[in-house]
Amino acid sequence: MVLYVAPLWLVGIVALIAAIVEGPLVIGSAEIPHLGTKKARAAVGCVGAAALVLGFVLLFHDTWASARPGAASAPSPVPSSSPSPSASWPTESPARPTATTSASEPPAADPSTPAPQPSPSTASPVVPPPPVVRERWKGTLVLPARDEAGMIQGWFVDDPPPTRAPGGFADIEGGIPGELYGHGQLARWTGSGAPKKQDCSALLNSRPGQRKTDVKVGDRVCFTTEKGRLASLALVDQQGAEMTVDVTVWER
Repeated sequence: MVLYVAPLWLVGIVALIAAIVEGPLVIGSAEIPHLGTKKARAAVGCVGAAALVLGFVLLFHDTWASARPGAASAPSPVPSSSPSPSASWPTESPARPTATTSASEPPAADPSTPAPQPSPSTASPVVPPPPVVRERWKGTLVLPARDEAGMIQGWFVDDPPPTRAPGGFADIEGGIPGELYGHGQLARWTGSGAPKKQDCSALLNSRPGQRKTDVKVGDRVCFTTEKGRLASLALVDQQGAEMTVDVTVWER
């Protein structure tokens, strides 16, 4: 590029000097005659300026083109490895490549095969704990109870401690050997062991309206109180018409 720019600059400088100097210009053995008119000097000056500007433009363009990132020399073309037309081809056709499945890609699912369905949970249902049954009162009573005048009375057992009640209105009362009476429902428990609250509830619901039962020592009885509570008793002793019972009253 310098080979092109240097002559342009030399011509431009000489032309500008010739346009400025009033008289002949001698450079070595060369001589430029005097430009007599202003028009001639102006024309030569314009040519000189144009030569200088063109030299700078060419130099800047070459510098900018070489500084670009993609201005690296293009790689030499790789010779084609295709055989020449005169090369003979084998008579057998080449084998087609077989498709292989990548280890990282699962095989495509068969659309005719139904998708697996999630199996239902086999976890056993959570059973809530049974409600807590609280006892309202528990103790021993003697039947029949008698007042100061010797009248037979029974017991109210709703509110602890139990209180005496007139005969025929008591929650539990006696009077005749081997017999118990109640103002509410009353039934003898025939199951094993002492009845629980739910046992007495089921028993009394199966015998509505029963208010009398025969008992002997060791028997257990379920009954209801005046205020609708469930209760049970066990006959622990009997002396004639007098009976000793252990009573349990449950909260509602």
